[in-house]
Amino acid sequence: MKLYRESAFTMIELLVVIAIIGILAAILIPAALKGVEMGRRSSCGNNLKGIGAAVLNYANDHRGSLPDGDSLTDVAKELHEGGYLTDLAIWHCLSDKEDSGGAASPAAKIDDFDSDKNCSYLYIAGYSLLATDEIPAQAPLAMDESNKGEKKDSASGLPKLEKDDNHGEDVRNVLFLDGHVQVLKGADAVNGVLETLKDPDKLSVID
Repeated sequence: MKLYRESAFTMIELLVVIAIIGILAAILIPAALKGVEMGRRSSCGNNLKGIGAAVLNYANDHRGSLPDGDSLTDVAKELHEGGYLTDLAIWHCLSDKEDSGGAASPAAKIDDFDSDKNCSYLYIAGYSLLATDEIPAQAPLAMDESNKGEKKDSASGLPKLEKDDNHGEDVRNVLFLDGHVQVLKGADAVNGVLETLKDPDKLSVID
């Protein structure tokens, strides 16, 4: 007579399988999260390109003058009302976790737009395409903001990035006056670019 024995995992085999699953998760989950962040970083860069195109179109219709105001709320409303930029989601980076101590999110309509809650970027006001002494390809126009207050009367000395900022403490998307977007690496990298401006005191930072 043949004896049959049901096959089953032993406790050791089960622990080995669990250990393998844990190792794979430890390897794959960070890689997946990094992939998600890379996608969000790319989307953020596209947002800034869209903002740049709207601002330059505005300038073409206003003798080289760019939209201005006391905050990015003013700039967003001016661009929206002129029909230059009506997609409010473009002002929000998917990696932006908080703004002014609260959760950041896109505005539902322009009347509700508040740059303290619905905008992930800062803007450098005061340029004129026809009168500026700055080199457009080297002059920052907008970029990822930090969670610290950055409004000031000069385009210099911005706070260093920290780990809870849009893309962490080492990456910042920057839109330049000629419309191109560049990824700057380093918590303080943008200040190195701002230091090359010929007259930063003619400009102001608004967020």
